[in-house]
Amino acid sequence: MIITSRRIGNILENKMLICFDIDGTLLTDEMNDHGEHLKGIIPTKHLINLHTQGHKIAIVSPSPSRPREFSGDEHWFKRNSSNDYRWENIKDAIIYHGGSSFDVMYVDDLIGNHKMVKKALPTVVCYTPKEFMNLTCPIDDNK
Repeated sequence: MIITSRRIGNILENKMLICFDIDGTLLTDEMNDHGEHLKGIIPTKHLINLHTQGHKIAIVSPSPSRPREFSGDEHWFKRNSSNDYRWENIKDAIIYHGGSSFDVMYVDDLIGNHKMVKKALPTVVCYTPKEFMNLTCPIDDNK
């Protein structure tokens, strides 16, 4: 997997399956009625942009605050609602999207979830929302 530096190019070079937690990670219109504590920093439009570039997007949280654009069966994997078994939802997404034909990334604000995912699925690369945004969003060096 090649991820270029934010200051060099910042686009994910290889097509990937990118799996997202929702609460505390994503920022969706659907969160407006559910409180500030749920809001993350990754806007839905960023997921749409990544999907347009050819990346597979999977929502692996059962939260009702998921972006409506990613609610279909090819995007929303919610078999297990426990954080302790979030990796099962990631595995379901991997199977659905064709297994090992791409690299897999998981984005979640809870580091404990990263540890469980890495233990169950060692090839999945985990990032916090801030790390993910630093890798995938252009930076304006004039600011």
